[in-house]
Amino acid sequence: MYVCIAKSECSIVEVSQVIGLLVASLPAVQYGQLHYRHLEIDKIALKIAKGNYQDIMCLSPAAKADLGWWVDNVLQFNNPISHGKIDIEITCDASKKGWGAVCDRISTQGLWTTREQSKHINELELLAIKFALNVFESQLSGKHVKVLSDNTTAVCYINSKGGTKSPSCNDITYGIWSWSINNNTWLTAAPGVQNMDADRESRIFNERTKWQLNPEVLSQIRDLWVTPKIDLFATRANRQLAMFASWKPDPEATHIDAFTIDWSKYKFYCFPPFSLISRCLRKAEMD
Repeated sequence: MYVCIAKSECSIVEVSQVIGLLVASLPAVQYGQLHYRHLEIDKIALKIAKGNYQDIMCLSPAAKADLGWWVDNVLQFNNPISHGKIDIEITCDASKKGWGAVCDRISTQGLWTTREQSKHINELELLAIKFALNVFESQLSGKHVKVLSDNTTAVCYINSKGGTKSPSCNDITYGIWSWSINNNTWLTAAPGVQNMDADRESRIFNERTKWQLNPEVLSQIRDLWVTPKIDLFATRANRQLAMFASWKPDPEATHIDAFTIDWSKYKFYCFPPFSLISRCLRKAEMD
């Protein structure tokens, strides 16, 4: 293992031997599954070498980082037989339009960005889980969480802590488990055949939540007048500023529900649904 880290190139047989040692150690090393998949992905060089194990291959920076994790942690981690009973459940779902989640009878949803809409549905299902965990972080931290999803690939990737068939799904899964480790949370995924509430949240949206002032117009306003610090009515998909307040729980929102915060503390920008304009004016006058 030390040899592979030190060298920029290794023979395929050396890498295969290291992978064999790591896989044999997985039952005893918690989170070990998160830190060997890049080696497996790199071993595609064997196909290029037409099965010649003596051929030379290069290790990616991600694979070297995985090996470094093993060197630093293999003697520190054990793997408990059981993580105890389930403390709380969260249901997640994704469509090509957006994502939805329900936890403890509280629902949330979000639209995909234009870039995200082009992703495979398996990636979107995993992103839905990632966003849901972030939204409900305060309820989930320190608990054994059962994640319900109707996507079998997402369930498999969560429980296996990654996979090699889809590097992008593997990367999202790594992010999910990194969140779990940071929040002292254990995840158990299971098929959620009747995720009706989460399914509805991922497909039915109030079209007004997608409204957005033309960014070029906003830029002109900022040049002429003032640079705002927070967007009071936005979502992760259509925010105009780094800080924003969302109507429903959002994985990247600074605040939930703009009407619950003191507007006088910010130079703010708001582009609310038309039905809320009079309420916004009253709020601005009050604050």
